[in-house]
Amino acid sequence: MTSRRWLDRMLNVESRVVYGIMGLAALVPLLIPGFVLPVTVTAPVRRVYDAVEALAPGAPVFVVMDFDPSVDPEMTPMAVAFLEHCFRRRLRVTGMTLWPQ
Repeated sequence: MTSRRWLDRMLNVESRVVYGIMGLAALVPLLIPGFVLPVTVTAPVRRVYDAVEALAPGAPVFVVMDFDPSVDPEMTPMAVAFLEHCFRRRLRVTGMTLWPQ
């Protein structure tokens, strides 16, 4: 019975309160000096990086970007980082997609 009342109270919280809490959760790490989250490089990312680094300048790279708008927020930053890495290494990049989206 108690958990039901708690759930009812949570469902009736004003949206302003929810957005305020979310805003604080986003701002507090930005405002606290020295607040750093650890960044780890996974093995697959390291292998791709090392493979690009092993290519000679001017080597061809074929990139396929078959993703739709539903995964755009996740995939676009990775694609941009990969392409920037290739361009910094002066590789010849060719891109392709078969999806009309």
